[in-house]
Amino acid sequence: MQQFSTQIEFQEDFDFKNSILLGQGTFGKVFKAKALKSLPQGYYALKIIETQRYTNLELSEQAYELAIQELNLYSAITYHQNVIKVYKVYSWKDEMPFRKFVLVFAMELGINSLRQDIEERRKNLKEYGDMLIIDIMNQCLRAFHYLAKNKHLFHRDIKPENILVTSLQPYTVKLVDFGAGKENFHGQAMLNTLVGTPLFLSPKLYVAYSMNQPGKVKHDLEKSDVFSLGITFLQMILLLHDRDLSKLNDPIIYDDKTGDPIDTSEQFALRKDCQGWKKLQNHINIIKHPSIKACIYGMTEFSERNRFTWFQALTTLDPDFKDDEKPQIQKPIQSHEQKQQVIQSYSNENTTLKFLGTLNDENYHDKIISAGNQILSHSKEGVRLISIGGTVEWIFNQNVSFLSYLPSLEICVGLTSFGEIFGINLKNKSFICERIIHFQHDTISVMKYMRKDLCILGTKFGEIMILAFDTQPPSVIKKYKELDRAVVDLVYDDEVKYIISTHDNSAIFCKYLAYEQTAKYIYETQLNNLILISSEYFAGTTKDQPEIPIFQIRDGNKLKFTLGVINLVQIYQIHNKTVPLSLAMSDIYLVWVSQKFIGSIQVDGDLSKLNEEKGKELIVNASKPAHLITTVQNGKIIAASDGNKLHLYQIVSQNCEIF
Repeated sequence: MQQFSTQIEFQEDFDFKNSILLGQGTFGKVFKAKALKSLPQGYYALKIIETQRYTNLELSEQAYELAIQELNLYSAITYHQNVIKVYKVYSWKDEMPFRKFVLVFAMELGINSLRQDIEERRKNLKEYGDMLIIDIMNQCLRAFHYLAKNKHLFHRDIKPENILVTSLQPYTVKLVDFGAGKENFHGQAMLNTLVGTPLFLSPKLYVAYSMNQPGKVKHDLEKSDVFSLGITFLQMILLLHDRDLSKLNDPIIYDDKTGDPIDTSEQFALRKDCQGWKKLQNHINIIKHPSIKACIYGMTEFSERNRFTWFQALTTLDPDFKDDEKPQIQKPIQSHEQKQQVIQSYSNENTTLKFLGTLNDENYHDKIISAGNQILSHSKEGVRLISIGGTVEWIFNQNVSFLSYLPSLEICVGLTSFGEIFGINLKNKSFICERIIHFQHDTISVMKYMRKDLCILGTKFGEIMILAFDTQPPSVIKKYKELDRAVVDLVYDDEVKYIISTHDNSAIFCKYLAYEQTAKYIYETQLNNLILISSEYFAGTTKDQPEIPIFQIRDGNKLKFTLGVINLVQIYQIHNKTVPLSLAMSDIYLVWVSQKFIGSIQVDGDLSKLNEEKGKELIVNASKPAHLITTVQNGKIIAASDGNKLHLYQIVSQNCEIF
């Protein structure tokens, strides 16, 4: 028997006396119990495999071996965001009054199962909605595809009970119960055993089940799982009862003369007489959304040869899906003490740049933004909240196109690729996700924080919109359009109350909101990565040029002009000819990153003389390539990302520590 934590440790770790029974199956029960020791505080699901009720020794050992097999499969998975986590395992054996095996899994606790959620929605007449359906399907398909491709694992008992809902906002599902699962490290795609639940078996397995021939069926492990998940999705989409699924997977017809059964799963011409196939098609034809319908049709194809693989299902649901998910390993992020050991300093006569360490967030960053003392990162997988201490929390799991943060409300807001506006309260994780009527989300080119509960949006047609989040749903309260060219970037100054926009024709435009005044400047090339240095100065980057142009903006009212004025103050030349990719402000320093370097410029003096004041520049060959940058803790800490890892820095004055 493998060595696990003992019965005494289990009794010390959990308040099992006050546990709640959540459910039970053939070989065990699941309880909800509070942790007392060893594990982080909170409630856990305890899956207990206890064979004391079996007088049959073989059955007792079978139950224990199945549990060990499940444990081994969880161990092989290591970590995936859509697979339930096993935190600790306990085991003990008793001999009296008869031999008894006990194995306990301390697991992540879900809110309920997908089956319970389906039943609740059916009762309340509350359908899932196409966007949520696609999200749930994507989560499940990506997890099963990852397990099959990277871990060679197959579940073999997919059904709504074995998919747990762990969060409603955002809606998150995780796979569970790998007791029937199969490791397939030797590339043997076919298996001669029958495992699963009859309603969700593939047609080939259903024939073996109905003919009572469990050991005589050769089937494709992946495609059998694909069919089971397809039926699970169908039940979810249409909120079907189990009785509605009866014999949907039955491919048998009977010969009119001999009465012999005929398997029509691979004989398309005979399916018109198959009641199971016709019933299945009737259900599928109710689905309106074309991508969902096509995906379910391919997943529930009777012919194993023609049925979708996981990859085909994913690309049918999302044509932009790329098979680039790497094996995920849950690594502990460096602690504060570890970071102190790797601090490196780089200095010139005025400034020291300290490298504080790296946060090993094993997920891709399309963009990072500051959220007070934390970092928000988004990618096609969703949004993560990352603390400087290393904690990573998934707070939204849809494909996000744009993201912003409202600091006064502590709310993360954004726009999904499906056109929904969402908002997440970072304190209590409450959540809204709404579609705005007549809002053309596919025209949006940029989204930035403005003030209080407002964001500014730019479109591909030159329009600038102010989006308010104090209404339900959020609403566009103001629109401006001065140019017909696409908005490249935006920035807002709350002191003078103006919006600066750059456009794809190299124009820079300023709109004063307090009164009808504008300013315009045509630069020699397109400006990106706008950053306010102060209410009077702003900067940006240009494509493929080792420079940072700095501009001054002056209020026309104060100058007694009818228009505002934008002047180019300085084109700051980066002396090693590296091209800056992103900018951020850290107190009096303008910080930039490139693929090989991180640099800073002190911008508290006469900005027209920056090229002459060499002591104000610091350029470091950081050995940590980056193309994204933000600051946290009120600009004290700089976070730079290469797309996968976050590197932390701090700037210190040689004369006095600014922070």
